[in-house]
Amino acid sequence: MKDRQLYAFFLVSVIFAGITSLSPAVPSSTNSVIIRSNGRLSLCVTAKSGSAKDIQAAVNQIVAGGIGNVYIPSGTFNFVNVGEPWVTVSIPAGVNLFGAPTQRYANGSVVSWNTILEMPYEAPDSSCWFYIDGIGTNTTTRISDIKLVGWRYTHNSSTTMYYGIYLEQCLDFRIDHCDFQDICGSAIWVDGYDGGTGGYQYTENNCSGVIDQCILNNTYGDPGWQVYENRTLGYGIGMRRWACDVWDTNVSSFWGQYTNYTIVIEDNYFSKWRHSTCSNDGFRQIVRFNIFEGCYGIGEVDGHGSYADDYHPNAVGTRSMEIYNNTFQNPDTRWNANTFALNIRGGSVLAFNNTLIGYYGLLDFNNDFGNYAPYCPQCAVNDTYVWNNNLGNGTLIHYDADSVENVNYFLRAPNLQQDGLTYTPYPYPDPLTLVGVT
Repeated sequence: MKDRQLYAFFLVSVIFAGITSLSPAVPSSTNSVIIRSNGRLSLCVTAKSGSAKDIQAAVNQIVAGGIGNVYIPSGTFNFVNVGEPWVTVSIPAGVNLFGAPTQRYANGSVVSWNTILEMPYEAPDSSCWFYIDGIGTNTTTRISDIKLVGWRYTHNSSTTMYYGIYLEQCLDFRIDHCDFQDICGSAIWVDGYDGGTGGYQYTENNCSGVIDQCILNNTYGDPGWQVYENRTLGYGIGMRRWACDVWDTNVSSFWGQYTNYTIVIEDNYFSKWRHSTCSNDGFRQIVRFNIFEGCYGIGEVDGHGSYADDYHPNAVGTRSMEIYNNTFQNPDTRWNANTFALNIRGGSVLAFNNTLIGYYGLLDFNNDFGNYAPYCPQCAVNDTYVWNNNLGNGTLIHYDADSVENVNYFLRAPNLQQDGLTYTPYPYPDPLTLVGVT
């Protein structure tokens, strides 16, 4: 994994020739030159508007010269115009995307957004607003200060599901201070799969980064709890490495650490998803200091078990989840009366210092109901520790299908004497949030 602190930033007084149309909303730092570890200079371009075509044109201008920043001006824009086909903005890693600067509260959350992109009609199913391509690169990408508003926000009968930001094989990305309003398929999809290889590949497909200070919210939709085929909601943040067979057996090698397959999710607000965060295929989640409110209580944080089958017998499930200092409050019980916060379907889990308000229970252990155990027994719940959670009037364990206390999971913190293991949480805030991209 490359060093996350390799970036050096130098302020200079020379403005690049040819870059003369910076928006008044863009801060003075946009005239800075960024010298990254690869020695390439960064360019800055302001899009003419918030339309997909104008954003793509600005991205293309950056790509022609190397890497850099695209700024979207202040305003509310149709992402595409009525009568035009849907457009996905394709961005290679190394190009950062910024909306107009936002006013923020003392805790860093956004007061309101100045750059708002709206969907003016029902886009095709599985459409994507922004696709970030990190395949074969070693550069990072940041997306910040943008609000996306889906069609369902104003048309609650809509059933189409689509993606907000889709990242593929991006290392050390950051998505921050964005608002995803009724982007109901997945607000953010993190993918380690190289679609160009032509099918499932057993390989270490990686994607890593931090998602912080975002709002991921739906107002309508069926999570598919009672009838899966009826679902009209996906995941706030979905994570897959696609048939990855890499399974590190030593939890000490990744507990409390950042890897090429770790997604850090901190200081966000979630509401009304099938699952607010959901992982599979060897991914790791660090989920901390978030608020989950008005959710549907079928596992706001979800770790899928193995999806191995006769064709992909080595495919692994979620490797680990570290879930702490989150608040789960006031669930919507229309779909599930016995609401629970954490859906543990495999892998190692550390869950501590979480607060429940109005939930039936904290944990659901099910190993994906044992459907995949013959193929991937190591993917079952193991090395799982749960301690110091504030349950309110809720229960600790909502359901336990085939995990055994003091064998698969422990209701205490890990310790060296009993387990031969120690755990120290990953630094907070995530170091990527402290490295500015100008």
